[in-house]
Formats: sequence, C-alpha cells, structure tokens
Amino acid sequence: MKRKTAILMAAASLSVAFLAGCSGDDNKPEEKETQVETTSGVDEVGHVTEEDGYKKVLEYINKDFNKSDESGTFEFTIKSVRLESLTASTDVAARTYGVEKETESSVLTLDLSGINNGDRTVNCYISQATLTTDKGVTVEPKALLGKYIDGHFEYNVLKEGTNVYVFPGIKPSEINNLTFEVAAPKNNDFKEVGDPIELEFSLR
Repeated sequence: MKRKTAILMAAASLSVAFLAGCSGDDNKPEEKETQVETTSGVDEVGHVTEEDGYKKVLEYINKDFNKSDESGTFEFTIKSVRLESLTASTDVAARTYGVEKETESSVLTLDLSGINNGDRTVNCYISQATLTTDKGVTVEPKALLGKYIDGHFEYNVLKEGTNVYVFPGIKPSEINNLTFEVAAPKNNDFKEVGDPIELEFSLR
C-alpha cells in the first residue's frame, strides 16, 4: 500500500512539473519578423533613381508652378517643373539622352496644358517649344521621353502633356533662368492668329 501511494505521488509530481514547463513556454513572447516600410520619396529633393544605365538625382521640384501665357485665343500653362542631374553609365543610356557617359548633365521635365478660348480652331505646337538658358544655350524637347500634345486645338478643349529637355554637360546648379519659346498660333489656313510665345521663368 505504501509503495502504491509513493508511485501515485511521484506521478503527480511529474504531471505538475510538465504542466509548469508548458505554462512557461506559453508565457514567452512570440517572436515576430520586423518589416521596415519605406516611402519612395520620388518628389523629395535628393531622391536618387538608378536604372537602365543611368543615375538621376532630384535637384528641384515645383508641382504647383502654374506659369501661364497666351497668344491670341490660345492659352498654355507650365503646370509643374522637375529638374534632375543625370549621369549615364552605359552607351545605350547615353544615346537615349544625347549625353556623354559618366558626365553630369541635367534633365528638365515640364508638365504642360493648352486650351483654345476662341470659337475657331487654332494650331499651336507647344510640344515643340524650345528652352533657352540665360547663358544662351537652347535645347529642344526629347520627343521619345515626353508625352506629346497634339497641336490642333478646337474650341475649349484642354490638352495636357509633358516636355522633357536635356542639357548635355550642364549641371542643375547652372540652370536658373529660362525662356520657353513657341511659334505663333496659326489657323487652318496657316495664317498667324497671334504672336510668337516667349515666356520667361526662373527655377530659383
């Protein structure tokens, strides 16, 4: 009888120890994987983009630039401006942007809109507008890099697009004052119905 009682007591002790061990495991905090969320920051000065054989660094941005001008019944607006440094590391990227490899250049992106406020169709090709710096350097937009705006404007139809300009061998710090130039709007008979457009603006 004494032996049976001793066996029962030993078994009870083992059960208590086992339950205590399990309870201890349950009280341990769960280990969770830490995930770090990052934002792209593509619209923050200093943001770096590296892909397809080139590196861009955002130097200046104004998403509410909104500089407007008009000629005759045609009105256009430079809605936003984005200036980046550009360094191409491959031959393909250098050819795409028209720059030399490993030489710092600049890329200026303009978001544009245009509208005809008259009752007759006018033609004005702001997608072909040139930019001239205060040092006399003139560049044309890179058609393959931007979003083309059809120059045929009927009454009260708003059109939007993007012009991308590359300044080979010129650093962003050297680009301050610019002149946006477009040929005068014309009617369907190719007669001018306004003056040539020359809008001066500053990035600083």
